[in-house]
Amino acid sequence: MIQLIQNKKIIGAIIAIIVLSLSSWFMVVSSKENDYTPEQAIERYYKAAQNGDIDEAKKYCATEVLDYYERGNAVFTGTISAAIQDEGSKYEKVQPEKTKITGQFATVSVNLTHQGGDYKTTEDYHLIKEEDGWKLTFQ
Repeated sequence: MIQLIQNKKIIGAIIAIIVLSLSSWFMVVSSKENDYTPEQAIERYYKAAQNGDIDEAKKYCATEVLDYYERGNAVFTGTISAAIQDEGSKYEKVQPEKTKITGQFATVSVNLTHQGGDYKTTEDYHLIKEEDGWKLTFQ
């Protein structure tokens, strides 16, 4: 009987260790998924947009932007999907260069090469740090 109780305690301890290990691993994996720079947010947004992966691109749009489109306020640009598709087709190359972070806000100077490569420009992108990472505000 004593042997049975000791075996149950050992099994319980092993299960507890496994559960703690798995939950720690999950927390690390989850935090790394959202642990990206403003530059990476821009690169990931455009990569998804260029590949036509609208849902992935939306992950890098600020909540305020998504809400704006959801409310139907974007009369000239239509839906968020149309806006993302348009952005994805504009540029051949997107190169974030200089970044300035002030608290939860970031401004990234981005070199843009338009399709065909005959026109290049530099624009400032503004981002906000939300709970789940850096997001483009398109302001």
